Amino acid sequence: VKIGPDVKKIGSYAFYDCSNMVKIEIPDNVSFIGNSAFWGCTALKSIHLPSSLQTVEWFCFRGCTSLESIDLPENLRSIQNSAFSHCKKLQTIRIPDNVAEIAEGTFSACDELSAFTGKYASDDGRCLIVDGNLIAIAPYGLSIITLPDNLTKIGSYVFYENNNIQEVVLGNNVSSISQHAFTSSKITEIVLPDSVKDIGFRCFYECRK
Repeated sequence: VKIGPDVKKIGSYAFYDCSNMVKIEIPDNVSFIGNSAFWGCTALKSIHLPSSLQTVEWFCFRGCTSLESIDLPENLRSIQNSAFSHCKKLQTIRIPDNVAEIAEGTFSACDELSAFTGKYASDDGRCLIVDGNLIAIAPYGLSIITLPDNLTKIGSYVFYENNNIQEVVLGNNVSSISQHAFTSSKITEIVLPDSVKDIGFRCFYECRK
C-alpha cells in the first residue's frame, strides 16, 4: 500500500485487521495516525513513520505479530497505551530524545523484544523507566530479573502474558505495583519489600505457578 502525497491524516481503525498487508509507505507530510489504525495487521513486517508524526496513538500497532522493526521519528513526543503491545516479533526499540510520555502497557507481550536504547532506557537496555515508573522490560524471555533500585513503581502490564519470567527481584524503593502488572505470567517467586504500599487490580491474576 502506498499513501498518496496529498494525505495529511490516517484515521482510527483505517487499516484495522488488514491481515494480508505486508508493507505500507506513508509520506512525511502525514502528521496524524489515529488510534488502532494498524491493529491486527499480522503480515506487516516493517514501517517507516513520517517525520512530522508527534504521537503514536493507543493500540496503533497492537497485534502486528510480524512487525520486526520500526524507526520512531525524532520529532515524536508521545507513545500511548498499548501502541505496540502483542508485537510478537518486534526486536529492538530506540526511544528518540524528544519523547516526553510513554504510557503503561506500550510494549506488553512483545515476546522477542531484546533491548531498549535511547531515552529512558537503562544502561543495560533491559528496562524502560519514566520518572521512576517501569514501563517495560527486555529481553521478554528472561526467567529471572533484578530490577534497578531507582524504581518506585511497576507499571501496568509490564509482565503481562510473559511465559518465561519466573523470579523478579524488586528494589527497596518500589512503593506501587500497578494493575495487571503480572497478569497471566508464569512467575513463581517474588519478594515484596516493605516499601510496597499499593498492589493494583488483578496484579497477579491468573498467575497459576
